[in-house]
Amino acid sequence: NPSSGNQIFVDEDIIIEDDVDPNYYDAKRVKDSPVKKYLSDLDLFYEKSAEPTISFTDIETFSIGIKDYAYSVVYFKSFFRNQHRIIRRPYRQSERVATIKAEKIGKRWKLSIVSIVFYDPEVHINEINPDISQIPLETKINIDSPLQTDSTIFLKWSATGNNVFPFSYEIYEGGMLLGSTRDTTYNATNLTSDTEFSFYIIATEDSIGRISKASETVKIATKAAPKPLPVKSFSFKNVKDTYKKGSTYNITWANKLEESGARLEIRDKRGALLEVIEQSQIRNSTNWNPDPYMYKSGKGYQFVLSDPKNSSDRTSSTSFKIVRKFPLILKVAPILIVGAAVGVVAGSG
Repeated sequence: NPSSGNQIFVDEDIIIEDDVDPNYYDAKRVKDSPVKKYLSDLDLFYEKSAEPTISFTDIETFSIGIKDYAYSVVYFKSFFRNQHRIIRRPYRQSERVATIKAEKIGKRWKLSIVSIVFYDPEVHINEINPDISQIPLETKINIDSPLQTDSTIFLKWSATGNNVFPFSYEIYEGGMLLGSTRDTTYNATNLTSDTEFSFYIIATEDSIGRISKASETVKIATKAAPKPLPVKSFSFKNVKDTYKKGSTYNITWANKLEESGARLEIRDKRGALLEVIEQSQIRNSTNWNPDPYMYKSGKGYQFVLSDPKNSSDRTSSTSFKIVRKFPLILKVAPILIVGAAVGVVAGSG
């Protein structure tokens, strides 16, 4: 209404590319609305609050152009924080371009909007609209790491703010570029174990080339390297299930480290050391005679082979038992026989 005193559009016939409908948010898919319908839809379908919920940021005014009138093109970002009353789809931040007509009436300039459209880099780069890539890309990147090993750190992040797609992300550690990706995940590899690393990310808008500021740096540590499994250079060849006291046995083994001697021990079922048969001789067998006075008859004995220079290089045999050379009944039987004979003689006399 030109007579209202609050006219901001040239007339009621101007066209606005609709952004009240959340299904439309960039120049790839547009819906034209006459200004009257646009303002009516904004009033009817967009939820209002006591506080303002539509924000305009990154406003850039470019040089003045002259056609039938003087005009200026203004670039800005727009974001609706509330919801559409019918279409329950969240709004995205959009990039908009408004063309503003300037008329000089007397000594004053009257400014009014000619159009509002979505920013399109193929359309809007000319002498009036310089390269928008010079405008910083405002986006917030939140980095997390759900998984670490002793040599890798898996990074995952979300980017909010400017929703013009696609983005490429460059991942940095301590100022050094590790790699780039269009995904929102990255696996940093070949890292030192049990060490803290500092990561940050820079986003680039592929379609326009705008670059974001570096994200906040996050510090994430790799896990400690797993302890190496004990080395086992030795293996037994002829361990028996049973050994008799007083008998001689040849105990043999294999040794992968031919230049290293072997220490051969015997331990009981509790692991207590009973005897050292070999100290460190470089050979693969030895004779052993279970001392009747040293060993008790029973189960759970083991041979243990180890490298005297490397205590972790240690191998235990299967368990075995030690028994008497002669069964106890053979020792007791003569006494029983003599006792029986004495009993018979005494009975007959």
